[in-house]
Amino acid sequence: MFELHFMCPDYLPIAVVAFCVLLVLLLYMLRWHRGRLAAKYAGWQHEAQQVEIATHDAYYGGQARGKAAYPKVSIVVPACNQLADLQFQLPRLLAQRYAGKFEVIVADQLSDDGTEEYVRHLQQEHPNLRSTFVPATSRHIELRKLALTLGIKAAWSDWVIVVNPETSPDTLDWLQHYAENLGEEIDFVEAYYNYEDDGSLAARRAILERVQQFNLRLQAFESGVMLGCETANFAVRRSVFVASPGFSDSLCLPFGEEDLYATCRVDPRRTAFLSSPDTRLTEEMPVTPWLRAQRVRHTEAVRHYPARARRYVWRERFADVCLWLFMLAGGAYVGWRVASDMLRDAYNASYLWTDVAMLLLWTVVITAPILSLRRSLKALKERRYGLYVPLSDTLRPLRGFYNHLSRRLQRKNFVRRYV
Repeated sequence: MFELHFMCPDYLPIAVVAFCVLLVLLLYMLRWHRGRLAAKYAGWQHEAQQVEIATHDAYYGGQARGKAAYPKVSIVVPACNQLADLQFQLPRLLAQRYAGKFEVIVADQLSDDGTEEYVRHLQQEHPNLRSTFVPATSRHIELRKLALTLGIKAAWSDWVIVVNPETSPDTLDWLQHYAENLGEEIDFVEAYYNYEDDGSLAARRAILERVQQFNLRLQAFESGVMLGCETANFAVRRSVFVASPGFSDSLCLPFGEEDLYATCRVDPRRTAFLSSPDTRLTEEMPVTPWLRAQRVRHTEAVRHYPARARRYVWRERFADVCLWLFMLAGGAYVGWRVASDMLRDAYNASYLWTDVAMLLLWTVVITAPILSLRRSLKALKERRYGLYVPLSDTLRPLRGFYNHLSRRLQRKNFVRRYV
């Protein structure tokens, strides 16, 4: 017993507990406290929509909201050989109950699966459906970038909402709720959307990652920093986009156009985030290899972020380090205490308060991520994930290492070749 006491002085358990307390505080400041942001912004959005409705009703003397009350909106759908998705999505978009005027523009990326014929057929019943196409000779730029640019410039309204063919509004009032948040003081809007929950483990991970990434964007936004954007359910003021360099920041990449445009070109002071289910899209759950490739592409796009945005990425990595340091320190403490009591063949009551403190810290580390996300998941109408949340946080550094390794192995594929 003397040797064991000599190998572990009395101050060492206290130092370990104090170190773990510091790590828990850092985890709260870096990660856990932002779990409530989506719920907060959803509440703000509902209040803003109610004010907007009341303002229009008062302006028009209590009459039904007329078409002049809401802005003209263009919905751009970039598509590349996605006829099956368009056959499901376009009728739902064209059937939106909107009090204003809107159009849908299909930006065709040289599809050869009958997309052009299908759009032409729908145009006979829907005059607000139009299409643009990428010229076959356009080989100097990535097709999606060019299709998006042409679609936005072809819009006859100053507000353009971008959606993908594999995404679809949850309700027929999606556009109405969206337009109620398009104000004169706003130039860019990013709305939450996520994958459909098919009950699989891949869907669980993908949905949780997107919720956490959305909360991270909200945290950066509150500090005056734009931290990327998803590929759909965002709105941009056409005049601002045309006057800006557009997707020039991602010309060297065959992807990442929306991500880098939002990070490098969007003014956060004239930006709004929508997290209410009223403005949500649901994306068809892709296959696992596509998800893996998407994560690797995002890892490459992050390398092109400006320093102010990369700071938040490094903060996330530092939070991962803090979590693993806690697990190592806390696990070492538990292992030492168990071994010590086994050698004594009795519980050492002199360490009672440090044991209680460590037990409480472990409880906090396991339950805090769950509780911090619960309000956001409820506001976004996502199911609860329970213990999967801390498990996912624990495995995040390993997944990040895999993504970085894959990025380095595939870096030659991430360079846009001009021909």
